[in-house]
Amino acid sequence: MLVIPQRIGIVLSIVLFGLPALLLWATTGLLIPPLVEGGWAPQVAWFLAGALVFVPPLVAALAGAWAALPAPSSVTILNHLRVRRIRRLGDTSCSIPNRVSCHPDCGRIDGRSAPVGILRLLAMISENRAENQRVTAET
Repeated sequence: MLVIPQRIGIVLSIVLFGLPALLLWATTGLLIPPLVEGGWAPQVAWFLAGALVFVPPLVAALAGAWAALPAPSSVTILNHLRVRRIRRLGDTSCSIPNRVSCHPDCGRIDGRSAPVGILRLLAMISENRAENQRVTAET
């Protein structure tokens, strides 16, 4: 039987969607410029801003999962939130070439175009794998 949850109210909608948007606006407009002008590296300022924006929803999700579960533990909370371990071969083998080929900032490797860069990256991975197998066989 399909259970449809009740609609959330306006106050909860503002909390869930309005506050994160307000935090994003405040950190990018009010926090990052003074930090960068004060000598902070822009990457560090953006990392701090990202933490200020994304940590509160993460804490809210963890608290909600804790309250929703009859016997909360770290394992049951992660299962409830559908957090899974990254599969080493499956996820990484898809993400690295995708990142290299799709994003203009990462589209060049050693000054080459993306397709040549991907081939070079795959060659480096296979060389690494062959070297690891050789070292393992010797020991």
